[in-house]
Amino acid sequence: MDRARVVKTDYEVAMIRRANDVSSAAHRSVAGRLLRLTNERDVEALFQAACHMRGTRSQAYGAIAGAGANAATLHYVDNDAPLVGSQLVLVDAGCEWDCYASDVTRTMPLSGSFSPRAAAVHAIVQRMQEECIARVRPGAVYYHLHLHAAAVALTGLLQLGILRGHRDDIARAGTVAAFFPHGLGHHVGLEVHDVDGGFPLLAPSHPRRFLAGGRHARGTGCHGGGAQGRRRYQQCPRGDLDQGQA
Repeated sequence: MDRARVVKTDYEVAMIRRANDVSSAAHRSVAGRLLRLTNERDVEALFQAACHMRGTRSQAYGAIAGAGANAATLHYVDNDAPLVGSQLVLVDAGCEWDCYASDVTRTMPLSGSFSPRAAAVHAIVQRMQEECIARVRPGAVYYHLHLHAAAVALTGLLQLGILRGHRDDIARAGTVAAFFPHGLGHHVGLEVHDVDGGFPLLAPSHPRRFLAGGRHARGTGCHGGGAQGRRRYQQCPRGDLDQGQA
């Protein structure tokens, strides 16, 4: 059953696309009014209201709206801190449409534009996404794509001087995992983290591969460390957002 759920029917694809269309519009609504918002709860409320106005009350998961240091906490849930004094706000939120989930994360500059350093990290994440998307095809091994994303991140972080040292030494030490601590992405469908067909990600005898007709949420990102967690820099909404699938 799990393996059957990996491959979506045309109807399921249409529902996932609709959920992502609504979520994308809601993220743009937040981005368009961000300068007038004062608290993380305003971000969450505006996102949910934008989804409601477009035909769905259901959220695929609890929205995350983390400003400043709160954006450094993976799966932050409080959503109650003021925005003043922070540079960025992370918005991880997606609605459901007819029980099918979406999952979209964006980090937005509260001033209306990225600082030079944040823009440079954003460019790394953009490159991670674009290069991995170009490599997605039926039969591609999921873990190989994850390793490629990590390699792109390592190159970019070295170029920015955030990581220092010999590339091979840093790669062997696995240091890049501090900035890219999660998997490349996950299946999306009836659940926001949908079933994957039952094969462990790293099992050598059964590597997880992309199947024709599957839908995935991309999880590329760069996180800065610190005592309060990790920060994710991802693309701010502009134009059409990605459809949350590969």
